[in-house]
Order: sequence, then C-alpha cells, then structure tokens
Amino acid sequence: MVLVCFLLSLILAHDTWLRYFWESQELKLQTGNQFPNGDSAVLPKRIEKSGVISPGGEVYDLNDFAVRGDETVIRLAHNESSLAFVSLYSHFIQLESSDFDSYLQHENADDILEMRAGSHLPGRELYTKHAKTLIGASGGCLQSGQIFEIVPSRDPRAHSSLEVILVKGGNPCPDKWVTAYSASGHEQKAKTDIQGKASFTLSECTEWCLRAHWIAATDESGADWQSHWATLTFFRQA
Repeated sequence: MVLVCFLLSLILAHDTWLRYFWESQELKLQTGNQFPNGDSAVLPKRIEKSGVISPGGEVYDLNDFAVRGDETVIRLAHNESSLAFVSLYSHFIQLESSDFDSYLQHENADDILEMRAGSHLPGRELYTKHAKTLIGASGGCLQSGQIFEIVPSRDPRAHSSLEVILVKGGNPCPDKWVTAYSASGHEQKAKTDIQGKASFTLSECTEWCLRAHWIAATDESGADWQSHWATLTFFRQA
C-alpha cells in the first residue's frame, strides 16, 4: 500500500519544466508539483532529445546535462538561441484501478474515465514529458518540433494577452485543458477549442509555466495507455 501511494504521488507530481538563468547562463531541468520550486532532478540518461534553436531555425544538440542537487543543469553556449527544449524517454508505470482513476480525475481526462467505466483493471501507462523555455530576444522561434508541445501564437514575454495552440504530432489538439501557473502561485485554466487554441490573460510580470496533458489508448510495450505532458516557461516582461 505504501508503494502504491508513493507511485501515485510520483505521477500526480509529474510536471517537468525547463528554466533559463541569465546570470549563470544555465538551463535547469526539474520535476515537481509547485512551479517554480522543483523537488527532484531528472537523470540525464532519461533525456531522449534536447537542444537549442536559433532565431533562424538551426538546432544545436545539448549533451552535457549533469545532476546538481535537485536540479539537472547545463551551461548554455549558444547565447543567441530563441528557445531550449528537452524530451524524455517514455517511462512505464502501473497503478491499481482506483489509483489510476484518481489520476485521470486529477487530469480531467473524462473521455478516458468513460472508456474505463466499470473496469477494475490496473492502469498500465507509458508516459513521456516534453519541456521547453524561451530564452532569447523577442521575435525568435516559438516552436520546437517536439511530438507534443504548447506553441504561442506570438512571443508571450511582451504581452499580457496570450493565445497558444496545443499540438500533438503536428496536429492541433482540441478539447484539452491547458494550465498557466505564475511563479507567485496564481493559476489559470483554459480548454482548447476545435482548432487547438486556448487563451489567457497574464497580468503579472513574472515567470510563467504553461502545462498540458494528452492521453490515449495504446498497445505499445505492454501498456494500455500512453500519455504526453508538455510545459512551456518564459518570463513575462513589464
């Protein structure tokens, strides 16, 4: 029972985000449930792909992440880049039926709950995390090309109004929740429309993290479900 509760707490405290620190020129990757205060590092061996993208669209791989305390850190050499991104390898987890349903409720995955209605089968899931952060001057690249990502329609750092498109495999994701968290603890939620768009008003000039979740049935690697999480961080300027 203790192990089950521990696994459930891990998957519920699942958000993984990437942040850039100008003074040290470092990227920091963390997992936690209270942005921006992460509570655990990500092992570098779990990173499938990472890189930075220049304003012209050139991609440069990042290969030297190292764990430092509760952070995974790399010093950024490409200071003119527009954004940085990290995608992790898929990870398998199995939860008892009631715990998996609680997780689905937490994620507002009503369609999956309907598919599982009356089932007492455990939840066997492959999940993957995708994080990105805006790091350069305004006007650069806003899309990373990750399989699941939150794409702003314009650079969000200089505007209080923000429209994003949630994209999975190059296609818009309708009817999915996107949540915006500020570093001071404020939270907004919006559901994507038929075009995969969601809108926010970011009144605070502070650091923000947007996150979204996608889940569907699968028969891959002994799992019944596959999830993708996406986060986007940036500092909204005055």
